[in-house]
Amino acid sequence: MTIEEVLKIWTPARLSEVLGTSIQNVCGWMREDRIPMGRQYELQVKSGGRLQASNFDPERDYLANGQRRGRRQP
Repeated sequence: MTIEEVLKIWTPARLSEVLGTSIQNVCGWMREDRIPMGRQYELQVKSGGRLQASNFDPERDYLANGQRRGRRQP
């Protein structure tokens, strides 16, 4: 996802509230034109799927299927 896509949904101030981070962090992402991968996944969930994390692959992603491959569930 790009910062432009995110800013179509939330203002920088609201985005900082949604993520529980400082406006300085959000402004830093805007300057760098990138959002950290962990925050992208968080935004994907918080946007109800309207936003998609870069390189998101639901077939292999832990957040999508709720379990890690190669690991037994109790």
